[in-house]
Formats: sequence, structure tokens, C-alpha cells
Amino acid sequence: MIKHFKAVFSEHELRKRAYESGFCKRLSKFSPLMFFDNLLYDAISDTSRSCNQMAIETQSRYGVDITKQGIDHRFSEGAQKYIHSLIGEVLRRQVNQSLDIGWLKSFNRVIVKDSSKFDLNARVKNKLPGFGGSASEAGVCLQYEFDIKSGYVNDLNITPANSSDSKNALSTIDTISKGDLTIRDLGYFVTEYFEKIFEKGAFFLSRLNTSVSVYKKNQNGELKELNFGVLYQNMIKQNIKTLDMDVFIHRDKKLPVRLIIEPVSEEVYNQRMRKIGSYNKRKGIN
Repeated sequence: MIKHFKAVFSEHELRKRAYESGFCKRLSKFSPLMFFDNLLYDAISDTSRSCNQMAIETQSRYGVDITKQGIDHRFSEGAQKYIHSLIGEVLRRQVNQSLDIGWLKSFNRVIVKDSSKFDLNARVKNKLPGFGGSASEAGVCLQYEFDIKSGYVNDLNITPANSSDSKNALSTIDTISKGDLTIRDLGYFVTEYFEKIFEKGAFFLSRLNTSVSVYKKNQNGELKELNFGVLYQNMIKQNIKTLDMDVFIHRDKKLPVRLIIEPVSEEVYNQRMRKIGSYNKRKGIN
């Protein structure tokens, strides 16, 4: 473990980041490198070690004496910022070239956000509750947002697994600037987020949530709800592969968006219907 991080970070850089994050405030024999080595060991182990076991291992491996209280004291807010800083840098280095090509040049930044959830030991359910029921009692969600043009990590945050992406949608809205493009999946579909993006002079790209009403102005300038069933039949009849139109979502808020529509293949249609049918069956929906 420690050899891998030495290949990514020098010990000087690890110490520098430790002081910048507030994790280290004075020189100590128990270095940031040793702390991270302990964490990485736990991450790949089937069982977690106690602070006392970590102290014994530190003495055995490095010849450094530290008490279990000393180990426990290291798990602070500064440690959390320190770990975020290191992980963010590792992720940034994985994007090894600029992607400022093609249509990307039209935007200042192209920011992608997604999340990943996984189960944890039930012992931490009070701090990181899971979904319960047949799912795990404890779990964590990693929220990750980065600019694909530069590789810069815009956000790396840890939340409980039962915290939805929609609740997290607005968490980084203050970092968005004019000319940015944000790309997210349906889990982050929140009208308020799109409104704020619009107000900032930025752009967003998202699939359309099927529960959202879509309106188009008729010849009299009145808003009329789009009938997707009729629209689909017309596209098939006239062999139209793609439609591109200016519409509004939500009658009251009248948020203007550009809507691009393409009929999917029969295979994709059947796959989606099976997925919806399975979900409805679980939820008792007809």
C-alpha cells in the first residue's frame, strides 16, 4: 500500500497537504504516510482494526510508539479534508490529457456529476444509515463531480446511502459560472437546479424525467402540453429520426429548454418496459 502512494505522492507532498488541510499542526514521528498506510490496510481487509491494534502495528512496522488515544485523535475533520485532498488528486491525475476539442470548446467547463453507493458494516448505521429492509442497514454514497476539460475535481463528498441524488443536486450550484455546461443523469433531475443554471447563464444536459410535463407554444402563443404518444406516431408515419424543438417544462415556472427526441429501437423499448414493470410490481403499482 505505502509503495503505491509513494509512486503517486512524495513524502514531502503528503506532509505539505497534511498541513494545508489542518490534519497536521506540528511535526510528529507518526507521519501522514503512516496514517494513510493504516487506512489503506483497513480498506482492503475483511475486518477493521481497533486503534490499539493500529498503534501496535505502527510500532512493529515503523518503530514509532503511539498510544491508541493518539491514533483516535488523528481521526478529525482535518483528516477528512486531508483524505479528500489526496483522493481528489489521484482522480485528477487519471485524466492525463486535455479534452478541449470539438463542441467542448463552446463552454468554459464541462462538469460531469455522478454517485456510487455501497454497503458498510451495520455498526456504523447511526452515522451512515443504509436503505434498511432487505438492503444493508448501513451504507455510503460517494458524490463525485469533475470538469472533463481539465480533469479538475469540483466536488468529492461522502453522504449516507439513503441520501438521494436529488437532495444533493443543488450542493455545488455556487461553483457554477456563466458559460459552464453540467451533465448529470436522471437522479439529479431537479427543476430548481435547472432554474439556477439558467439564471447564471450556464447550460445543462439531462434526459427528460417522464413525470415532468412539457409544453410548446401554439400559433396563438399559448402553451399547450406536448402529447408524446401522438408525436411518436407522427414520427414513425413520416419516418422522422430526430426532432429538435424549443419547449417549456412546468406550466407555472415556464423554464425554456431545448428538447431533442429520438425513437428508440424495439429492443431498448422492451428492455425499458420490463424494467418499469418490475419496479411497479415491487411497489404494488398498476
